[in-house]
Amino acid sequence: MMELTIREQEVLGAIKEHHEQVGYAPSFRDISSLTGIKSLSMVKKTVDSLVSKGYAVIAPNVARSLRLTEKGSNFEYKKPKVVAKPRPQQAKKIDKKSALREALGLSEWC
Repeated sequence: MMELTIREQEVLGAIKEHHEQVGYAPSFRDISSLTGIKSLSMVKKTVDSLVSKGYAVIAPNVARSLRLTEKGSNFEYKKPKVVAKPRPQQAKKIDKKSALREALGLSEWC
């Protein structure tokens, strides 16, 4: 069995969600807006990959003909949990003169 990439899983989930909500197949622009993929050519490439893996079919020269196969319909997509990356501690800017004065025990006005 061929594994799906994260992007393919997202697109497959978007196709299923759109079809369940509105009752017809999404356009590539719809898929783009649902997944956040900005390039329509990348959406097409991903959909073509789903077709080649047997998760979807497209009728040639027919608008909105994207359909999920039984394999695609039975696929359960679970959105990954988004974990915020910890922000690196911002380095304090150290004034070399102030650090030297402090190390020598001199006052700021010397």
